[in-house]
Amino acid sequence: MSQAPLQQFYIPEEQSVYLLSHHDARKLKDWVALCQAQLAQLGYSNIELIGKGAYGFVFAGSAWQQGVKAHYVFKFSRITLPTHLQERLEEEAFMLDQVSHPRIPKLITYQRARGQSILVMERAPGWNLEQVSLKQG
Repeated sequence: MSQAPLQQFYIPEEQSVYLLSHHDARKLKDWVALCQAQLAQLGYSNIELIGKGAYGFVFAGSAWQQGVKAHYVFKFSRITLPTHLQERLEEEAFMLDQVSHPRIPKLITYQRARGQSILVMERAPGWNLEQVSLKQG
């Protein structure tokens, strides 16, 4: 029997929530809505969930800074991650802080709040890899 290669198997991000139990899917949607509401309270607009995975969630948003609209990325680690995995976000923040290059987004801030790591950085212009892969295959 011939089997299709696993490389062809793909679940779009929008549909992966349907693989959760009803209770877990509701908790996820409530948590995403809470994050969006809290980012809006901090003055950010155009807030959207742009990614989620085993390590956490990534949002995008924008705000006016000195008369110019600035775009940001907010990375939240999952609270349930072991410490050594949460530290990867801290390492990413450290590396971003060490580099100054026009093609690398700048670190805005990194902090830990109630056991959760949060990284805020500039958002790079252009398309993300998922958009490119969906468009070009």
